[in-house]
Amino acid sequence: MEYLIEKLVKTFGPSSKEDKVKHLIKEELKKCDCEIFEDKFGNLVAHIPQNGPKLMIASHLDTIGFIVTDIDKNGLLRFTSIGGLRPSFLLGSRVLFENGISGTIYYDDKENLWEPKEFKVEKFFIDIGAKSKKDALNFVNIGMEGVFYPVFSKNYDRVISPSLDDRSGCAVIVELLNNIKKKSLK
Repeated sequence: MEYLIEKLVKTFGPSSKEDKVKHLIKEELKKCDCEIFEDKFGNLVAHIPQNGPKLMIASHLDTIGFIVTDIDKNGLLRFTSIGGLRPSFLLGSRVLFENGISGTIYYDDKENLWEPKEFKVEKFFIDIGAKSKKDALNFVNIGMEGVFYPVFSKNYDRVISPSLDDRSGCAVIVELLNNIKKKSLK
């Protein structure tokens, strides 16, 4: 299951851009003897027809991300969060856009440069190495979504990675569905 979790956390998929994650899960569920479909809300559903009581097992598959709201004259990207970003966790974080462009989050507070009293999302920016707005627009557009860089590592038999809550839940469900037909559901 560790390999599946790694594949899932490395797959781009912030809220509203989960298609690659859905595709991966569908591929992994080909071994499962179940009906797989998306409902009208875009939810991925795997159904095993059985008689008797019904059971739903659910997980969300998106990950926390951000959306570019502005690009300044120096090519620095301003952004807002998609999901529950904690400002205190952002500083120095590596980020990734779907097109492969990466960057680092910095904080713009000249008055309190070394010890900001509080972090405000609107003062953070992403540096992708662009020299100007025109340069940045060759790689990133306003409205483009990104995620925290999907690093997957193991220390002392523990996995460290962004989006583990979402994607490990998906992996558990995939494993469950791929093994559930081997047992009677009575």
